[in-house]
Amino acid sequence: FRGDDISIVDGVLSQFSHMDTLKFFQELGMLYKERQGYFYPLSDQATTGCDVLIMEIERLGVEVFTEEKVVDVRKNDLEFSVKTTNHKFTGDALILATGGKAAPALGSDGSGYKLAQSVGHTVTELTPSLIPLNIHEGFCSLLKGLSLKNVNLKILKEGAKKPVFSEMGEMMFTHFGITGPLVLSASAYINDCEKNKYSAVIDLKPALDIKTLDNRILRDFQKFSNRDIINSLDELLPKKLIPIIINLANINLHKKVNEVSREERANLISAIKSLTLTVTGKRPIEEAIITRGGIKIS
Repeated sequence: FRGDDISIVDGVLSQFSHMDTLKFFQELGMLYKERQGYFYPLSDQATTGCDVLIMEIERLGVEVFTEEKVVDVRKNDLEFSVKTTNHKFTGDALILATGGKAAPALGSDGSGYKLAQSVGHTVTELTPSLIPLNIHEGFCSLLKGLSLKNVNLKILKEGAKKPVFSEMGEMMFTHFGITGPLVLSASAYINDCEKNKYSAVIDLKPALDIKTLDNRILRDFQKFSNRDIINSLDELLPKKLIPIIINLANINLHKKVNEVSREERANLISAIKSLTLTVTGKRPIEEAIITRGGIKIS
């Protein structure tokens, strides 16, 4: 958001805060609980929220029409008119709650933006956010399905002095690149991959500094001194990842661990601490969780 947009949003939220929301649902009969700063129905069933809302609109006598596509919205001096495939509705107020363009499987196809424009709103550029990333390196397809936990992911933008994103968490490799909670969060900081170059750098062992990691590798090498290096890192790395890391370190997969040089060991540590991927773009907006852009708030 721009500065003026934030003040508008703050103004709205100050009128109906999260505490007002909790009170609203509690008065409808839904008990809740808090977990790590998030609130959930006490039942742990998302349908509980829907159920109490349905009961409330029935109590208030609200008419609900389903299976009706809105094809036109108009505004004149006195009222709004809404035309659907079967009916025409009029009223002195209109709430547009169509959802964005992302995740069309949930029922939102982006047509709400045209409806908003028809009553005078401005729509900004629509781009996907909270979305998986396409990666250039072909070895991602070999790692598809591999989930990484407690890793650090940095997003570097060419020309920038600091990472545009850096967090610890979980991620996963896919046939096209990377996904998972860390990647979805990082995608919000990546803009226009055609103009800007981005790299994703993964620290597979963020809890270990270089010296500690080197000592750990030396212990493993001593333990498996007669093995090929490809068979000596099972206690340190996921099995699928081992040949990739060794190749990136420019070490022969079948080199005996007692023959690995200090320089090669340094290359191995570098590959583990900074597994670098080239971001080529985001997945299609249909795979995004949210739409970036939309109705101009001001």
